[in-house]
Amino acid sequence: MQTCVALTDSPTCQAALIYALARAGQRDEARRQLVALLASGRHTSPYWLAVAHLGIGDAVVAVPLLEQSVEQREWFVTAARFEPVFDPIRQQPAFAALMDRIVVRGLPTTAVVAPHS
Repeated sequence: MQTCVALTDSPTCQAALIYALARAGQRDEARRQLVALLASGRHTSPYWLAVAHLGIGDAVVAVPLLEQSVEQREWFVTAARFEPVFDPIRQQPAFAALMDRIVVRGLPTTAVVAPHS
């Protein structure tokens, strides 16, 4: 992820790196980078901001960010139904309601997600 950020300076790569840093136990660095990303004023996908926030344990803003992602018709959000990153909020009624709004032909409407350790 650090190589992706170094080569592209992509906000998407930065958000993914923030998630990875936080999950690797470097929460202070992840928070610092999230603050810097938000302060940069660069457009960052609400989906990837939700991922970054979940990484540092800030689940409160994840669903509203995913709602923005749906409103912006970002294709990334279709993965939220299955992506383990969203396990911490999967049981929230607001998350379930949001996933019910997303219909993708050929995909099941509910996910069978095996717990990961």
